[in-house]
Amino acid sequence: YHPLFDKGYVTVGDWHSSRPITAADANERDTRFKGLKQECGLHLPQSPEEAASLDSSSL
Repeated sequence: YHPLFDKGYVTVGDWHSSRPITAADANERDTRFKGLKQECGLHLPQSPEEAASLDSSSL
């Protein structure tokens, strides 16, 4: 459990990429990275299949 959940956050990432959910958000992942992407991109793919999936996501 993270204390930011009590402040309206539904998902918690880095301090600069997370914000509380609002009525304008279509889903909870919109609260990360200003709704522009789903993941930070810092982690390397673990398999060729995962790499292909990441490449096809246009992130």
